[in-house]
Amino acid sequence: MNLKNNMDLTLSIFAAAAVLLGTGLGFYLNYKSQSETKDKQYEIEALNIEIDKKVELNNTLNGKILDLSGEVKGLSDIILKITQSNEELAKENKKLATETLILSGTIKDIQTGGDSFCYLALLFRGDNIMELMLNHRGEFLIRSVSITLTDNHKRMKLLNEILDDNSDNISEKTNAKLINWTISNEYNRNYQIGILSPNMGKVIDRFKLKDDDKVDFSFTIHFLAENGTFFQNIRFYRNNGKTLTASEVYRGDKLIYEHTNKDFPRNEKGEPIWSAKFDK
Repeated sequence: MNLKNNMDLTLSIFAAAAVLLGTGLGFYLNYKSQSETKDKQYEIEALNIEIDKKVELNNTLNGKILDLSGEVKGLSDIILKITQSNEELAKENKKLATETLILSGTIKDIQTGGDSFCYLALLFRGDNIMELMLNHRGEFLIRSVSITLTDNHKRMKLLNEILDDNSDNISEKTNAKLINWTISNEYNRNYQIGILSPNMGKVIDRFKLKDDDKVDFSFTIHFLAENGTFFQNIRFYRNNGKTLTASEVYRGDKLIYEHTNKDFPRNEKGEPIWSAKFDK
């Protein structure tokens, strides 16, 4: 009996211990679960805080990016304005360079005479007086003007006299005469004019003509000035009260002035007859 009671007591004790152990284990597991849950909550809260910080940082960065985009756009506008200003400045510089070039050319033209030139006109006055009138053409003053006027008819007359006197034999004496003829001033007149202003006309010589209604002059005039050389062919013809004139001025091989009467005698090509005498 006592043994049975002791066994029952032992079993009761083991049962109570098992209950206590189960309860304690339950409390432990519950505590551990709650602790782990709190740790997870702390981690989640920390993670949420970190996410919030990241979001805030991202928003801040987006704001800065937005501000920077505005600054970039503003900078782009500035660069565009600078580019446009540079293009306008380049145009102004090109215009200024062109104006400077034109001004330099104008200054040079003012200094040298540019493309201005002069020419002679033959004018008849009373008492059979013929005047040589020097006229200016162009907008610039011409400096250091000198003129050599060659009487073509007289020149050829002197040449023919030399050749006619020695038609059978061209001697050394004849050659000497021909050399002298090429440099002779018997058919040349020289004039030192100096300065000729725009729109200026100047009488440089006068001739007394014979009392003869028939007049025929053929001149070649060479002009020398600071702005270069040019020459003129001029023919004046008067017969029975009819006066005709032909005049051409060349700079090099370029015709720069022409005045010829409609009825002036011409060759088969329609060109004015400059030197050879024509029928009166």
